[in-house]
Amino acid sequence: MQRRQRKHDVGRYPLTRESAIRIADAAGGYRDRALVRLLVDSGARRAEAAALRWDDVDVTAQAGGASFRFGGDAVPNAESAGCVILRGKTGARIVPLTHALAGALRALQGADVLAGGTRPVFRRGAGLHPYRREGSDAISTRTVNRIVAEAGRVAGVTHPHPNRKGRPINPHLLRHSWCRWLKSLGLDAESLKYLMGHSTVVTTLDVYGQLEPGEVARRFVAAGGA
Repeated sequence: MQRRQRKHDVGRYPLTRESAIRIADAAGGYRDRALVRLLVDSGARRAEAAALRWDDVDVTAQAGGASFRFGGDAVPNAESAGCVILRGKTGARIVPLTHALAGALRALQGADVLAGGTRPVFRRGAGLHPYRREGSDAISTRTVNRIVAEAGRVAGVTHPHPNRKGRPINPHLLRHSWCRWLKSLGLDAESLKYLMGHSTVVTTLDVYGQLEPGEVARRFVAAGGA
């Protein structure tokens, strides 16, 4: 019961979209910028991000291809800039790329002399440019944690949970914040379930079906109750 409550709490206290983008922009180096942007813009779990291979990345937007609407101007022209295949607990899922994420991945691809095929997208020992040939192994989940925490520190973004003030920003928070952002844009539960890689929609509703603090008040005012 206590674990379920912790999951609820994390889902109820997301970062604002603006704060998440600040964290992504604060990451240094091609690899780290692409990694944090992936976590901010795809809902990837840290293990999924660490295990990502170039074979599972498509940063070529095709004219006339299927569009993916996030709502408003979240994605310019409401069209996906490519896609990435995330391989997680419930199998593989295809997640469309925002233009910012596609740009970060293209920059990394151009800088990495070993990019391509089954090689890891985020490999060890090559966080800064010029991209070195050493380090053909994928980074660890611990390294993912460190990169995200450092980007959060540089961005000056604090943890939004009232009981976790001062704690480092972590990949799981970026994942939850992405889902909350999509939910606020009106994306339905079934689509969220697929994009998050949940086994059932019950999990999605269990964590994200609750209202954020302050959302009830906003709805009350919008309905003319104040």
